[in-house]
Amino acid sequence: MKVALVVPIYNPKYPIGGVNRWACELVPRLKDLGLDVDVITVARRMRWIGTSIGIASASFKLLKSKYDVVHAGNFRAALPAIMAKRNYVLTVHDLGPQRLYRFRARLQVKAIEKADLITTPTRAIAEQLVNRLNVEEEKIHVVHNGVDTQKFRPLKVEKPSTPIVAYVGRMAKYKASIFPHIVEELRRRKVSFEVRVSGGLSDDELVRFYNMASVVVVPTMIEEGEGFSFVTAEALSCQVPVVVSDIPAIREVAGPYALYARPGDVKDFADKIEAILKNPDLIDLKAARKRIENMFSWRQCAEKMLEMYKLLKEGIR
Repeated sequence: MKVALVVPIYNPKYPIGGVNRWACELVPRLKDLGLDVDVITVARRMRWIGTSIGIASASFKLLKSKYDVVHAGNFRAALPAIMAKRNYVLTVHDLGPQRLYRFRARLQVKAIEKADLITTPTRAIAEQLVNRLNVEEEKIHVVHNGVDTQKFRPLKVEKPSTPIVAYVGRMAKYKASIFPHIVEELRRRKVSFEVRVSGGLSDDELVRFYNMASVVVVPTMIEEGEGFSFVTAEALSCQVPVVVSDIPAIREVAGPYALYARPGDVKDFADKIEAILKNPDLIDLKAARKRIENMFSWRQCAEKMLEMYKLLKEGIR
């Protein structure tokens, strides 16, 4: 089976960003299952001008090449399939801040309407699609993302004497806008800690970054902003405590193995972080890693995607 996986970017050397991480982990597993996977990227430099060129180029490739299945990795990546009039599987990682931007909202709706099948990484996102956008439930299939637990694992490192409060990921407003305020609140309380923020790290560097942390903070502001939370899953796989926004998708990933704070509530986050710094044993980290190992496998993710491809090829929802 020949598959075209259309994504914004694809950089296995630096799999930074949720969609890029997903594609970089999924592609080799699909190939292990015997699929011929052609990754087509649409993002280019020069922002919208470059992306428009990338979308047009991807559309042309879908028109001239024979693919059994087209898989759009996000809303923007669905545009080439729509323009080429190809049936496609759409993965909705999250609804993000699309509601804040008219064009993105229209693109979101169009991509969902035209998709033959939709996959989501959690039941929480599937429910958002049904309840908020009136998507037919039969059209949606939950395919959990994975975590490479051989890579993201606890290391024997000597942590600094001063605890590290860490943030991992893009400093997007809806994901990180309150993080500086949380830091200010902790300092106001005279809590002893250092702050570290990741940026542009390779996987090996990222694993070490997690392991050096005393707590990893995921302060996402809106429910639509997290469809899975790789950061939460990877930190727990490294047996590092997490303080996260109380959002359905994150609860689906972490279960009872996180401290949850109200989204946007600086004092609540500071309370939970301070509690972890005083008592790291508040979270059973060995059980947390076991949960990640048992529930989130890239091999299982690829196998379920293969099932979706077969359904699409057969013309069955």
